[in-house]
Amino acid sequence: EWLASFTSHADTALPSPQIGDQFDHSIAHSQTVLLKAQWEGFSALLLTARRRVATDYRDEPGDQAWYTTYLDRNELLALGHDSRPAAHWSLSLKAQTGRYGFRYGDDDTLWGRYRTANDGQWWALDSQAGYDGWAGHRLVLGARLRHDPVQRFHSVDYAGDAYHFAANRRNLGFSADDEFTLNDQWAFTACLRADHPDQPPWP
Repeated sequence: EWLASFTSHADTALPSPQIGDQFDHSIAHSQTVLLKAQWEGFSALLLTARRRVATDYRDEPGDQAWYTTYLDRNELLALGHDSRPAAHWSLSLKAQTGRYGFRYGDDDTLWGRYRTANDGQWWALDSQAGYDGWAGHRLVLGARLRHDPVQRFHSVDYAGDAYHFAANRRNLGFSADDEFTLNDQWAFTACLRADHPDQPPWP
């Protein structure tokens, strides 16, 4: 089983789920590509999305020039596998990686130019083991690891001064769930979760 999808949106200042609210005199475009496949317990997902919004703040043709441009993109790749290695046992494994970027530009006749850029990359591993051999209960144990090796921020203000920060972070988490059925209409889940973040402070 597989699915391929391409979506493109374009509008002029009308809010939409794909682009969001906008100012008047804005022109926005967004594109999304999705590829998804499943086979014998294996799954794969590829997603890329891009959005651009350009705004002209002049009310009249003779007004001073003032433009802003907003651009962001996100990319995701996920691979997974679900299996039942033994009676009453289920196992789920997932690996994901992605990157993102953000750009903002302001061109103003009075103030000058301003630029901002953010970039990041990340990967994550997620595993869950479930056991349903206990009547009325389903126990799920999970472990997760996420690492963001790239987190960058860069800007140049109206005076031409540049600022740059870079950092990385890691998070390790564990969880234990007990999903038990009270009757045909009610179920209850008790959960414990612990996370250990490791993120250096921003400069």
